Amino acid sequence: MKVRLFWSLFVLIFMVSFSSLRAQGKVTFSLRAGLNVAQIFGSGSQAFNHFGFSGGPKLGWRFASRFSFDPEVLYNMKGAARYPNVEKGDYYSFSVDLDYIEVPLLFSYHFGKKRNLSVEFGPSFGFLVRQKAYENGAAVNSSSTGFNIYDISLAAGFNYHLPKGFTLNARFMNSIAPISPTNGQLPWGVSSINIGQLNSVLTFSLQYTFHFTKKEKTEGEIKPVKEKKKKEKKQKGDVQDEE
Repeated sequence: MKVRLFWSLFVLIFMVSFSSLRAQGKVTFSLRAGLNVAQIFGSGSQAFNHFGFSGGPKLGWRFASRFSFDPEVLYNMKGAARYPNVEKGDYYSFSVDLDYIEVPLLFSYHFGKKRNLSVEFGPSFGFLVRQKAYENGAAVNSSSTGFNIYDISLAAGFNYHLPKGFTLNARFMNSIAPISPTNGQLPWGVSSINIGQLNSVLTFSLQYTFHFTKKEKTEGEIKPVKEKKKKEKKQKGDVQDEE
C-alpha cells in the first residue's frame, strides 16, 4: 500500500511539473528504449554478461542555452550472470535478474556548433519490483537472495542528437550504496574492505523527442507579401480609334 501511494504521488508531481513547464514553452517530452549490459560487482560474475531492457519516458527542461535538467522514469533490467567453462572443468553457473523502476535525475551540458552533442550526469533512484535467481539452472528462492529494495546510483552518459528528434545515448550507471551486504570487496587485491554488492550497468539506447517549444518571432521580422497581379479589365465604352 505504501509503495503504491509513493508512486501515485510521484506520477502526480511528474505530471504537474510537466504541465507547468510546458505552459512556459521550455520543456520537451521523450520516449527512449535500449539495451542494458550489466553485472553485480562483488558477486563473482564474469564481467558484463547480463542483458536486459531499459526504457521509459523522459522530460527535458532547457533552463539555459547550454544546460538542461532531464528527469526520467525507466524500467531498468539489471543483474549478473556466470557461465560454466567446461574445458577447464568449471560447471558452475548462476544468473540474477533484478528489475527496477528507476528515476534518474540528470543534468546535461550541450555543446557543438549545432548543440547536437551533450554529456549528462546525476543521481538515480531505483525501486526493486522483480527479482529472480538461478543456480546451475535451478530457481533459487527469491526471499533468500537478500537484495535491498532500493538502489541509489550515479549515472554519466553521452548523447548524439540526430535530426528529426532522434538521439543516440550511451550511459554508465553504478550503485553508490550496497544492494546486498555480502561478498562485495574492492578489486585490486584489497580484500580487507567489504563494500557490499553493487550494480554496474552500461546502457545503449535510442530516444525520440517531442518538442513543445514554440518558435519565437524575431523582432522587426516582416512577412513577405505576395503581390497580386491586377488583371486589366476591359471597360465598356472604351474609345475606339476612328478611321
